[in-house]
Amino acid sequence: MNDINACTFTGNLTRDAELKYTNSGTAICNFSLAVNEKYGETDYVSYLDFTIWGKFADAVNQYLNKGTSISVTAKAKQERWEKDGAKHSKVKFTVIGLKMFGSKKTGENNSPKPTEENFDDDIPF
Repeated sequence: MNDINACTFTGNLTRDAELKYTNSGTAICNFSLAVNEKYGETDYVSYLDFTIWGKFADAVNQYLNKGTSISVTAKAKQERWEKDGAKHSKVKFTVIGLKMFGSKKTGENNSPKPTEENFDDDIPF
């Protein structure tokens, strides 16, 4: 049986996306998403980091501005390491799908037609 590794989150970008390139020229776009939840009277915010690889990183980077509302589907991968005798871990998310709902930065209509991209073919692993 194959396990399923896909998570979907909707939230707002906490900062402008950052575009970098590997030594071989592959684009990497990193961004952080604030995901809000409410339990009773208490609000909880999770700040999650995402990465987009390849040609779609180039294509969507210009639209991923602070405040942009998006829905993202991603694969989760846990990284583990040891430093100074202490064990550490972090879950990283690699984007496989993205819908954009609008941008607060542009000052234009915050509800344009949602756009969707699927990136599964560009993930390097």
